[in-house]
Amino acid sequence: MKQQYDDPDTMPLSLLAPEVPCVYLESEPGDLIVFLEEVYHSAFGGRAGRPRIALNFEASPFTDARIEIMKAEYTKTVYMYCPARSLLASDSRRLRDMVVPLHDLGFDIFNV
Repeated sequence: MKQQYDDPDTMPLSLLAPEVPCVYLESEPGDLIVFLEEVYHSAFGGRAGRPRIALNFEASPFTDARIEIMKAEYTKTVYMYCPARSLLASDSRRLRDMVVPLHDLGFDIFNV
């Protein structure tokens, strides 16, 4: 559906955006909405500059195939899989253990 931003007449699903069957989920600031990435989703009606935080959770990769998928996804994003420098230097071994494997796979460190 992203193509419709540049060309409103584009119909990637053989439908214009307002014709796509959907469910509206109204939310209020502070609400938590959880879904799988496979769900087509979007946000409308927000104001410019509104804060939004998206978190992605993924299990540690245990196969070479999954690692290759992660590396391919990494090349298409800005921050995905980038461990935070503050977590790499954390006093908490639990936090370090969650992010060191990302560093070991060669993902850039996010300076926060």
